[in-house]
Amino acid sequence: MTRFLVVLCMAVLLGGAANTASATLIDFDDGTAGLAVGSFYPGVTFSNTQWTGNLGLPGGSGALGIIPITYDGWEYHWLEPHAVVATFSAATSSVSIVGLDVGMNGLTLKAYDAAVGGNLIGSSTVYGVTEAGVGEFYTVGLSVPGIMRVEMFQPLDPYGDGILLDDFSYGTVVPVPSSLLLLVPGLAGVRAIRRRLGR
Repeated sequence: MTRFLVVLCMAVLLGGAANTASATLIDFDDGTAGLAVGSFYPGVTFSNTQWTGNLGLPGGSGALGIIPITYDGWEYHWLEPHAVVATFSAATSSVSIVGLDVGMNGLTLKAYDAAVGGNLIGSSTVYGVTEAGVGEFYTVGLSVPGIMRVEMFQPLDPYGDGILLDDFSYGTVVPVPSSLLLLVPGLAGVRAIRRRLGR
C-alpha cells in the first residue's frame, strides 16, 4: 500500500511539473534595422513594427530592438493609435516585453482574445520615475489564458520621452495546483516513516 501511494504521488507530481511552462523568447537581434518585422518569427506576426538599433540603452540584450513604423510627435514615442502589435497563430497565456528608456509617459501592454477586434482580457502598465527615463528599463507582462493579440504603446504624452522595446517573450503557462506542492514534504514524511518501520 505504501509503495503504491509513493508511486501514485510521484506520477501526479511529475505529470503536473511536465506541463508547467513552454515559452519562446525573441531578442530581435537577428533582424535588420529599418526593416518591418512582419511574420519573420514563426508563431507571431508583428504589425506597425520595425527593427532598430537599441542605442546601447541599459536593459537591452543585444544590438537591436523594435519601435513602431508610425509614431506620434517625436521619434520613438507612440500612443495607442500607433501601437506595436503582435498577433499569435495560436492562443497563448503569457506575454512580456522589456521597455528601454521608459520615463513618465510609461509603457502599456494590452491583451485581446482575437486577432482583430475581440475583447480586452488583460492590461498592464509601468511608469518610469524620471521624465525622460534615461537608463530606466522595465519588463511589462501578462498571464491570462486565450491571448491572441497584444498591443504595446505609451499611455501618456506630456513629456518628450520615447522608448524602445526588446526581449519579447510568449508562451503557455499551466499553473501547478498548490496541492501538488504539498506532495514533496508529504513524500519526505512517507519515506521517514518507512525508514522508522524498517521497510
